[in-house]
Amino acid sequence: MPRRALLLLTALVLALHWLLLADLPLGGTGQGMPRSMSFHTRMVEPPPEPEAAPAPPPPPAAPRPVRKPRPRPAPPAPEAPEPAPAAP
Repeated sequence: MPRRALLLLTALVLALHWLLLADLPLGGTGQGMPRSMSFHTRMVEPPPEPEAAPAPPPPPAAPRPVRKPRPRPAPPAPEAPEPAPAAP
C-alpha cells in the first residue's frame, strides 16, 4: 500500500476514534445524568448486602460454683505434763 493511503487511513481511524470517545462520559456517567452508556460492562453494581438476621440473645451466665468452707484446723493437742524423774 502506498504511504499516502496508509497515512490517510490512519488519520481517518484516529479521527473516528476521537469523535466516538469524546462523546462518552468519563467514569461512566456525567453529573446528574441517567446511565446511558454504550459500554457499561465494567460498571456493574454489586448486589445489595443481605439483611443480617438478628443475633440471638446471649445465653445467661453460668452461676459461680459454690465454694466449700475450709475445714477448721484441729485444735492443738493438750500438752501432757512431763513425768517427774524417778527418785533413786
